[in-house]
Amino acid sequence: MSMVTVEERLRTLGSLIDTGSSYCCGTIPLSPDEFLLFYGKTDTARRINLAEAPHDALKDLTEACDPATFGLNQENVFDESYRKAVKLDSSTSLSSDDEERSISAELYKLNVYQKDSFFESHKDTPRRGTMFGSLVVVFPTPHEGGALVLRHNNEEWTFDSAKAISEHEDPRLAYVAFYSDVEHEVALVTSGHRVTITYNLYFAARRAGSLPEPTTDQHYVAESAFKTEFRRVLADASFLPQAGYVMFGLRHQYPVDFEAPGYPYDLHSKASLQGIKEYLKGSDALVAKVCWELGLRTSLQLLFEEDDQGFSNRDDCPLVALEQVVDLGNISGGEESFFGPLRKLYGGKRLNSWPGENDIEVLWATEIRAVNKIRRPLLAYGNEVYLGYTYAHLCLLVDIGRFNNRETINSPRRAPFRYP
Repeated sequence: MSMVTVEERLRTLGSLIDTGSSYCCGTIPLSPDEFLLFYGKTDTARRINLAEAPHDALKDLTEACDPATFGLNQENVFDESYRKAVKLDSSTSLSSDDEERSISAELYKLNVYQKDSFFESHKDTPRRGTMFGSLVVVFPTPHEGGALVLRHNNEEWTFDSAKAISEHEDPRLAYVAFYSDVEHEVALVTSGHRVTITYNLYFAARRAGSLPEPTTDQHYVAESAFKTEFRRVLADASFLPQAGYVMFGLRHQYPVDFEAPGYPYDLHSKASLQGIKEYLKGSDALVAKVCWELGLRTSLQLLFEEDDQGFSNRDDCPLVALEQVVDLGNISGGEESFFGPLRKLYGGKRLNSWPGENDIEVLWATEIRAVNKIRRPLLAYGNEVYLGYTYAHLCLLVDIGRFNNRETINSPRRAPFRYP
């Protein structure tokens, strides 16, 4: 297999990672007495049936709510030019188990969007590291407008819950669930009251005896085609005959806590990148699951670039890969590359540089995506001290053994990725 053929084979492999849809939606019929809502801020609760609520009852509900805020830079912000709505908070949680993994749903808040209400484009702030998405339930209260517009990976979808409900004669709820890194907005409500309840969705603790890698719904991704092609690549004697590494750029965002640096294999540490592997989403979970089934060791890597310009093509940008979160406050940039301290202090490995200057050579199956670009400040020194920036990107590194012995998941870690 020539080098050109290797690149073509990896492009084929990457193209078979089905991104699928980043959301699901629909309607659910309920009996009229299942739309009862009890609310209030005092010991005396009020009641409303959201399947047949008159305008005055919806007005009373609206007046019982508080102005809705939104998250910005770890703070709750009130700005009606960005979001105009009202809300009621709650703290109830539900849970559900399936054969592959446990899910919990935390009741977050009730929102009321009356005439002229809206919410500009935004992403939900993860409340904990295990949060992977949101579920919005829309009640059949009379309203027009308020469609939910979702965007992810340069694709856009619209779910008009008012229209979806109006297409049925029986009372029903509309629902839409989406990953937390999906950008979304609530379009202008032109009449009536759009009443919703939002749940935060979390991956619960993994059960004993379950797979150590994330699992994925086979109806959602083209797992079989990807796995078949990966096996074909590994069976080729000219592909990494003496072992090597393949890198996958992740397609979803994950919360990385840079305020709590720590050792990479302490899975109880906020700084553990490897702990995030249990909570990969969608196509990222597909890649990790197939690698586990093929006996290939995987590890999450933070890839740091040196300058503050960002990049659109990883081919022309030197990188340093780390398996842990590091405190960049202890590192300075400037005339001398800050790659040096990353390599010496934290065991970082240089890649993507000139031949002979790399600590490891990697083959890329999928490109780095802008969705996983993390901008981090650091002190830089030139003629004077100033605040500079570096970018980090979250990727999945796959350790592939030599031909006729490809499995690495149970073998000792090869240098250079060997930690004491």
